[in-house]
Amino acid sequence: MKAHNLRFVDEMYMLHMQAFKNFQVRARKKSGRPVYRSFDKFYNYKREVDRVMNGNRTAEDDRFADLRRFVSQQAKKKEGKENG
Repeated sequence: MKAHNLRFVDEMYMLHMQAFKNFQVRARKKSGRPVYRSFDKFYNYKREVDRVMNGNRTAEDDRFADLRRFVSQQAKKKEGKENG
C-alpha cells in the first residue's frame, strides 16, 4: 500500500510541477513578484512522502489543501473589496 501511495505522491509531484510552471508564468502580486517564489512553497514533496511513510493521512486526502487555502484567501480579499 505504501508503494502505491508513494507512486501517487510522485504523480502529484509531476502534476504540481507542471501547474507551478504554468502558474508561475502568469501569477503575480501587485508588486510584480511571483505569488509562489519557489516550488517547495507550492508543493512540499518531502512532507507528502513523510505522510505516506508515517501512516498519517494519504497524499490523496489533502492534495488540494494549498489550492483551497489560496482560493479561500482570494475570495476573502474579493469579499472585502465588495463590502468596503
